[in-house]
Amino acid sequence: SGAAIAFAALLLILPGFATDLVGFLIVFPLTRKLFFKKFSNYQQNSKCGKDLEIFGINNLEYQDLHREEILHW
Repeated sequence: SGAAIAFAALLLILPGFATDLVGFLIVFPLTRKLFFKKFSNYQQNSKCGKDLEIFGINNLEYQDLHREEILHW
C-alpha cells in the first residue's frame, strides 16, 4: 500500500492530465484495489509465463549474490 502511494505521488508530480488522473485513482483505496487487481490479472495471463510452462519451468527461483561472490566468478 505504501509503494502504491509513493507511485501515485510520482505520477502526480509528473506533468500531464493522464498521469494526474491515474495518480488520483491510485490514492483512493477502492480504486487502488481495482487498478492493481486488473494489473495482477494481466500478469497472471501473460504469454511469457505460459511459454515458460511449455519448457517445464513453473516456479522461477533466484539466488542473491554478494559483490564478493560476483567478483570471484
